[in-house]
Amino acid sequence: MSENDDDRKRADRLRRMFELSLDLLCIANTDGYFERVNPSFKRLLGYEDAELLGCRFIEFVHPDDREQTLAHLAGLADGQAVVDSKNRYRAKDGSWHWLAWRSAPADDEGLIYAVARDISKEMRSQELIARQAADLARSNADLEEFAYAASHDLQAPLRAIAHLANGIPYDMAGGDEPGVRRTLGRLGDVAGLTQTPIEG
Repeated sequence: MSENDDDRKRADRLRRMFELSLDLLCIANTDGYFERVNPSFKRLLGYEDAELLGCRFIEFVHPDDREQTLAHLAGLADGQAVVDSKNRYRAKDGSWHWLAWRSAPADDEGLIYAVARDISKEMRSQELIARQAADLARSNADLEEFAYAASHDLQAPLRAIAHLANGIPYDMAGGDEPGVRRTLGRLGDVAGLTQTPIEG
């Protein structure tokens, strides 16, 4: 078997791996254009080869993620060994997909080899957890505010009840039965109870 046959077999194996990968595989140049993308890339985003290869890949990136993506591209163009990043890519149907990237430059070729994984579900779960945590924090704050207000509103009647209750022993010790009845009546008023007349 010739060396050319060995090279062709190796190239064929790599091509098969490239096509079978569930992850998104691509080769790009340091000018920011895709040179090759695998079928998973096209399947997720819905574009044809010509659409993906025909414009700079930054055009597919969410506006909020472009500055960071361009900074990573500049690092790769300068020979930074490996870049791990996340950004959102626009699909053909207008939806956005969160992608986690690992990219590395091929210094002698002026190319970037990259693999990405769709992490949209994980990111949505994290956003949901963050929203729920924020809602819970707001609910706790509202509950604390309510408890403070309720405590404050209860303090005045409780002080009045304590004051009136403290007077009862003095009224009783002085034999002031009408005074005791009056005090008990006031206690009922403060507590919001209907007093049953006490027979003498």
